[in-house]
Amino acid sequence: MNRLLQSVVWLICAAALAGAPGCGGGSDGGSGGGGVTSAQVVDALKRQGLEAESPTPMTPHDFGLAPLLTKDATRFLIPSLGADNGGRAMIFESDDDLEKTRAYYDELGEGTAAFFSWTFANEDKGVLVQINGELPEKKAKAYEQMIDEL
Repeated sequence: MNRLLQSVVWLICAAALAGAPGCGGGSDGGSGGGGVTSAQVVDALKRQGLEAESPTPMTPHDFGLAPLLTKDATRFLIPSLGADNGGRAMIFESDDDLEKTRAYYDELGEGTAAFFSWTFANEDKGVLVQINGELPEKKAKAYEQMIDEL
C-alpha cells in the first residue's frame, strides 16, 4: 500500500476509534506506575539485549489520535524494522487508563493488518509497551517476557 493511501486509511480508522467507548479519559485509581519510569523500561529492554534504541520522551504530538492518558512515555526505535520504526513504553497511574490505551492499539490493529501492533502490559507496574507489528512474533515474545518480568 503506498504511503499516502496508508496514511489516509490510518486517519479514518483512528478517527473512528477515537470516538469509540473506552477511548476517553478518566481514572479509577489503580497501579500508580509501580515506581518505574518509561525510560527505565526502555533501559531494561536494552540490558536484555533487545533493540530499544534512541529513546525519546514522548510529547502529546507523538500520540497522534491515541488517548493521552499516560503519566510518562518514551518512544524507542527498533533499527531492524527500518527507519523510524519501533515502539513506545508508557506508564499509567490507573489500570483503567492502561486498559483504555491498550484497547485503542489492539482495536486499531483489528480494523486492518496495516495498523497491527504488539501490546504487552505489566499491570502491577502500570506499564504498557506497544511495538510495531512488523516485528516477528518470536522477537515480540522476548519483549513480552521482559515486560512480564519487570
